[in-house]
Amino acid sequence: MDETEALEVKHFPFASMGEMIRNKEITQLFTVTAYHLAKDIIRNGEMKVEKEI
Repeated sequence: MDETEALEVKHFPFASMGEMIRNKEITQLFTVTAYHLAKDIIRNGEMKVEKEI
């Protein structure tokens, strides 16, 4: 982020994000991707982390 970028932060329940994405209230690619990754981790009950060598 540089000084020309505007940043807006909002707080809302995680459970509402799926509907917000479907309704195009959330469209930022990184946010949508992070939501889907987090949802998969929560659904599977585990997080696989590769260790760096």
